Amino acid sequence: MNGELPNFGRQCNITCQDWWQKIMSGTYAAVGMKQEEIVQQIGNKLYTDFAGPQNWEVYPDVVPTLQTLKQKGLVLGVVSNFDDRLKPILRSLKIADLFDFTLASYEVGFCKPDPRLFQLALTMAQVRADQATHVGDNYELDYKAAGAAGMRSLLLTRKETLPKSVEPASCITTLTELIELFPGG
Repeated sequence: MNGELPNFGRQCNITCQDWWQKIMSGTYAAVGMKQEEIVQQIGNKLYTDFAGPQNWEVYPDVVPTLQTLKQKGLVLGVVSNFDDRLKPILRSLKIADLFDFTLASYEVGFCKPDPRLFQLALTMAQVRADQATHVGDNYELDYKAAGAAGMRSLLLTRKETLPKSVEPASCITTLTELIELFPGG
């Protein structure tokens, strides 16, 4: 679906909610459910439910790590392939204020791995690429793309297996490890 209607439908001038509804309709049609009214109700409910905090998890290491990094004077941002609900979700999770900026692909018009998203993040952070570190959990869209944009790139794996092509020094399993990587700020 993202190939047909890229960036949550932004490039095709449909709303995020309509994009998600098309995903839902296609998914249910693939398993034989053709009652479009019920699918529409389910889609609306899921879209609304995933706009609030109840369906998202903030790992225990996130808030204390971000607070420590902010205290060290680092500029922190969110760069995400996400729809127009990202900022409200971060606010509802009470973590929005820990970031200096938030870039949702839907709002800016391009998705990772597009280097323009990383360049926009650098502009907002007011740093050069060689002064920036990008932390992400997707090998292609985060790790490789940020590295291609000239940033130091770290892959957050949590409990996943480290890809063979990633140096162990470029991999972290918790955000807490960032505190040691930025000792002074």
